[in-house]
Amino acid sequence: MEAPFQIVGCVVSSSPAAEQVDDYVALVRRERGVVIAKDAQGARFVRFNAADARLVLLACEAVAARPPSTLRFAFVVGTQEPQGTAQASQAHDATAAAGPAGSPSGAGGAGGAGGANITQHSIALAASLAVAARDGEVLVSPPLAVLLIEAGVMLHSRQVHLLDGRVVSVCALDVATQRRPATGMSRADGLDAAYRSLLAQAGEVARKQADLDARLDAALGKVEVLAQSDRLAAHLGELEAELDAQLHRVEDRLTFIDQLEARVDALQRAASAAEGQLAALLSQRSDVETLQSLCDTLVGQLADARRDLQFVAEHRSDVSALRASTDTLLGHIDDTAAKIALVEARREAVEEVRQRAEGVTHLLGDMALSLERLDERRAVIDHVGDQLARLDFTVQEAQNTLRALQREREVAERIEQGLKALRNRPGVSKLA
Repeated sequence: MEAPFQIVGCVVSSSPAAEQVDDYVALVRRERGVVIAKDAQGARFVRFNAADARLVLLACEAVAARPPSTLRFAFVVGTQEPQGTAQASQAHDATAAAGPAGSPSGAGGAGGAGGANITQHSIALAASLAVAARDGEVLVSPPLAVLLIEAGVMLHSRQVHLLDGRVVSVCALDVATQRRPATGMSRADGLDAAYRSLLAQAGEVARKQADLDARLDAALGKVEVLAQSDRLAAHLGELEAELDAQLHRVEDRLTFIDQLEARVDALQRAASAAEGQLAALLSQRSDVETLQSLCDTLVGQLADARRDLQFVAEHRSDVSALRASTDTLLGHIDDTAAKIALVEARREAVEEVRQRAEGVTHLLGDMALSLERLDERRAVIDHVGDQLARLDFTVQEAQNTLRALQREREVAERIEQGLKALRNRPGVSKLA
């Protein structure tokens, strides 16, 4: 891997951890990284022209600083593409790049030195690896793993199942025992650690080689079956050729059938049109019969007129006298028409007078109704007057009664005073 290179990273938290994400994003910006997208549960960033894997080491420190950590990190090596290609692939990779950290602003938004662009594929891969990682785990792509092995970082290979069903081989850093290497670490120690890691990977490759050998033996056993399959394929090819010929014949017949159906459709349309015309003719038949009856009637009337003409010819003198009478009558008719026109001219005035008369009639009706109501009210007033007179008489009788009672009361008081005076006399008391 040639330096400088581009590191595309993604951090995701299984639960909201805005403070931890902000702390790590601040470290990324301090390392001159470009943050593409960020929210409370993650962020995406790119380090252009990186000379080392310092962002990965900072991720290890962020995970080890607050155990147990809910942060998940993933780092891949970003690839560059021209500006036009990046814009063309932006719409295709937008769905794959969607994740917990929000949609990136686009490949053109992550601009570095020289205007380079990071493909959406690299950003989407980093986001998918971060989502598939475990809490507190840091995953890196194989090119970054080589650089970290040279730096003396302990890691192990791992198979990661992405959300789209793919299986990707990545390397996971041993964060529990890993610390940031000292600045003065000797290169021999780093190479020794790299050698041990390579030996472990070589053992794993040997195990995979044995598995591949077993699969190869099984594949060789299937070669004969494949040969038989080739013979069967040849036979199937012959059958396919025959089927193709039959299909061509069927297609020709289908073409003929289509033409026949088209003709049948045309005939059906013509039959429909003929039926419509026949229905129209049937509907006009009654009119023709009516016209024929009218013609017969007209012939009878013409015969009658001919007989009348013969009668008129025989009585021409009478007709002349009748014509004179008719002319006189026409003159009277003209006078009558003039008078009728005069009457028609005066009809508006007559109508107006009639309307006024009707209005006066209605007004008289209203007045009669009002008079009836006034008579009713007058009767009510008379009744009320009678009641008032009776009430006045009753009041006068009550007043007379009150006066009589008052006089009787005065007499009683005088009698009582006389009795008291008699009782107060000395002789009366002795007699008592």
